[in-house]
Amino acid sequence: MDVLNPKTYDAEEDMLSERTNYSAMDKLILPMEFQQAPVSTGTTIVAVEFDGGVVIGADTRTSAGSFVMNRFTDKLTQLTDRIYCLRSGGAADTQAIAEIVTYQLDFLA
Repeated sequence: MDVLNPKTYDAEEDMLSERTNYSAMDKLILPMEFQQAPVSTGTTIVAVEFDGGVVIGADTRTSAGSFVMNRFTDKLTQLTDRIYCLRSGGAADTQAIAEIVTYQLDFLA
């Protein structure tokens, strides 16, 4: 290991390499030109505060790799009458976390 010149971590480069790792099924189905381009993944969630409250919004697509699994997913989860959770990431994980938080909030209320 070079102490004077340590290896740097480039998160953007790491994310790009992750997005171009296709599954065996993707490689069979997708044409070669699509396999070369990075896959756009991610969720768009937004919250905007104004004088009277907060406006929240999210996209509705759920994807798995380069495939859209569901076009109408609700990513806004009501935890209480005044608290919402905007979910992104693995759907099962975020749903479980929202349920746990809802349970804890109900228990402590």
